[in-house]
Amino acid sequence: MGPIVELAEDGDNGQGLYMLPKDLLSNNFDRVPLVYKHHPLYKTVLCRKWQNAYFCPYGSECQFAHGMMEIRATVKHPMYKTKHCYWFKKGVACPYGTRCIFIH
Repeated sequence: MGPIVELAEDGDNGQGLYMLPKDLLSNNFDRVPLVYKHHPLYKTVLCRKWQNAYFCPYGSECQFAHGMMEIRATVKHPMYKTKHCYWFKKGVACPYGTRCIFIH
């Protein structure tokens, strides 16, 4: 696997949230590297592109789940959803939606 590079063009504001090996940037890959498969958040959330159109340009290489059969269980923080959401409490649409860590 090649060196790790940071990608800022996917909306991560340059904070390194999307880290991909150079091998994945070309079309010469045939599987998702084990590094990603062992990440605790790998395939724990449904892919937004797949949810909207039942199509994802990343296909089997996508790090997000394509359907409930791919969802993996994850351990949540003990404080997960124990406090009310600031936005929801004010009657405003929460910008995090279903991914919000607070109670709606």
